[in-house]
Amino acid sequence: MDIISNNEMSEFTTHQQHFRNNNGTVYTKSINHEQLYVVYSYGEHWPMYVHDNVSHTWFGNGDRYSRPTTNRHTVMATPDIHPEDMVYVSKDILQDIISFGGYTEYCAGRVIRQPTN
Repeated sequence: MDIISNNEMSEFTTHQQHFRNNNGTVYTKSINHEQLYVVYSYGEHWPMYVHDNVSHTWFGNGDRYSRPTTNRHTVMATPDIHPEDMVYVSKDILQDIISFGGYTEYCAGRVIRQPTN
């Protein structure tokens, strides 16, 4: 894993390269045998971006955080993609996608959990 400056985060995120910023407050992880590429700020409680390599979809954390540095991290780590190609969801949904191991698994889990009449 490369240790990089905050100014390099967007490039690394865009290319799904693993990194940790200089002070370790932003870092990446692969989930489910590299199906998901996840960028975290200040720990796994705050995922900023997730790329699902099966659906080829970028998901962004649509919730705002009160910490100014986390907001700055969010801007500096934004992948260089067309803004319409980013799907913003709540932090809770983003964490569900991560915990299920992918967007397909998340959708399947939601279908299975639907109440029947």
